[in-house]
This record gives sequence, C-alpha cells and structure tokens, in this order.
Amino acid sequence: MIRKLTLRVNDVMKLFCKRCYETYHLGTSARKESDIPLIKSGVFNSFTSAAPILISFENKNFNSQDYNFDGFYRPGHADFVANKKYKSFNDYRGGGHFSGRLTLALVAAGVVAAKATANYATYGVLYNWHAAMAGAGSSNSTPSGVQGICPDGWHLPSDAEWTQLEGYLGENAGGKLKEAGYDHWQSPNEGANNESGFTALPGGGRYYGGSFLNRGYWGFWWSSTEYDSYNAWYRSLGYNYSHVDRSSSHREFSFSIRCVRD
Repeated sequence: MIRKLTLRVNDVMKLFCKRCYETYHLGTSARKESDIPLIKSGVFNSFTSAAPILISFENKNFNSQDYNFDGFYRPGHADFVANKKYKSFNDYRGGGHFSGRLTLALVAAGVVAAKATANYATYGVLYNWHAAMAGAGSSNSTPSGVQGICPDGWHLPSDAEWTQLEGYLGENAGGKLKEAGYDHWQSPNEGANNESGFTALPGGGRYYGGSFLNRGYWGFWWSSTEYDSYNAWYRSLGYNYSHVDRSSSHREFSFSIRCVRD
C-alpha cells in the first residue's frame, strides 16, 4: 500500500485523456464515454491512506448496436478469440470483459504507480497535443481561451502568448526561464538564472514510438496553436543555449505544458 501520495479525480483524468485523444494508431478512435473516475476508498483528503485503493468507472453505454461487428472484429481487441473460446456467449458491449473498458483500470493503476516515481514528482506529465488541448480547436488568441487539460481558471497559452512572454523577458529570455544550477539541467545550463521565477525543468519528450528522450538536456512546452493539420507550435529550452526556441512538431509527440491563469 502507498500512503501520502496526492490522488485526485483530475490526476486520473489527465493521464486517461492522453488515451482519449490518441487516434493515430491504426484501428483506434477517440473515446465517446464520459469515463469519470469515482475514487471509492484508499484516499482521504486527496491523499492515499495506505488502505486498498478502489477507483471505479460507471459504464453508461450498453447499446449493443454500437458493437455490432457483423464479422469484422476490432483491431487490438480479443473479440474474435473470445467469441471462439466462449462460443458466442462473451459480452462484447462497452462493459464487456474484452472491451476497451479494461483500459480504464490499467490507466488508473498506472496513475498511482507513476505518482510514486521520482520523475513524475519532478517533471510531471508529458502530453501529446490532442491531450493537452482536451479536444479543443486551435487558437492563437491572447489569451487563447483554451482550457485544455489545465484546471479551472487556467488556460493553455497560445503561440502568440509565448511570443509575448519572450518579448517581455528580452535578452537571455531562456536563461531567465530556466531553473539555475545543475540539480536537473546538464552543464553548462547556459545563461540560467530563473529571474522570471518560471523554474523551467528539462523534462524531455516522449515520441509516438514510446521512447523518452532528452531529459536533463531539453524541455518542451506545447502551445494551443496548430502549425498545420499534423503539427503544432511549441517552445523549447536547452542546456546549451539561453534563448527560447520556437518550432513545430507532430501532434502525437508528448511534451510538457505550462498553464496560465485566466
């Protein structure tokens, strides 16, 4: 049992939203269910209490017609195997044992496991652009008006807002944003003095093949602004330079985010 970890409904939703909007794999689609987690036990005042943790999800889609495969089974699911094993008596609906509902339990368990790691505590979550936006459309307004995965009262900054911040900071903008020293950044951590109080950390990124790269060397932060139908604008800071780099990347890459108060 794990105690003294913060665990809230939004923690589970954040990680699950990474799955909600990951539609780039063949045979996958965005989820339609609400999938709001209900923390039943093991958590008190938003902290785990060392008691067994029970998180449940109410299934509200038992419409069999939504799962009428007509001989064509879902890629990645055990529909065909289950159909043969249980001689057509398996439940293939949204709440069935072989449905995507099983993903929910795995993700919820993963949240608890992830929060117990040093990387999570230090760098937080990496999001692909779809998850960071929580399904919202692109915006380059100031402010962006896109809450995305941010908590109530906060929003995901647009490309224009990032540009505004860089202009305000002026020379050595990247250095003014980066945490000073070498506790997390590799040497030379060029120009870092954290004058802004932003305390940027080098969380690196996750590529859609699943690999994690550049932790300790670079940090990447999404904006709410698309570049084209496949890419979106982001900002990066590096251990070996003191400016803020503006570039675009494939939306399925996973980067950090920084929310701005409305």
